[in-house]
Amino acid sequence: MKQFIIFIYALSIVFTVIGDVNVSYARGGRGGGNVTVKGYTRKDGTYIQPHKRSAPDGNFNNNWSTKGNVNPYTGKEGTKTTPPNTPPANKHYNPDGNNMRNYK
Repeated sequence: MKQFIIFIYALSIVFTVIGDVNVSYARGGRGGGNVTVKGYTRKDGTYIQPHKRSAPDGNFNNNWSTKGNVNPYTGKEGTKTTPPNTPPANKHYNPDGNNMRNYK
């Protein structure tokens, strides 16, 4: 009987930890989810209303603005097809900025 009680206690601890991890992810923790952004004023005086966005995770395809995704709050479909700061589609592109080469 004592072993059974210990087993149930250990099992409850495991489920509590798993539940806490899932809540963290759902609240915008490292696992993704949504993040609430507070309203703020830009340097030019424009006020940005509070809003929700997808949590940053470094994956371009996990963003509501990416083509094929839909913002669950506004219903707006994503339109972006390439990540920001992607170099131009030029086989002679030079990241040093020297793109004017003589190719024969």
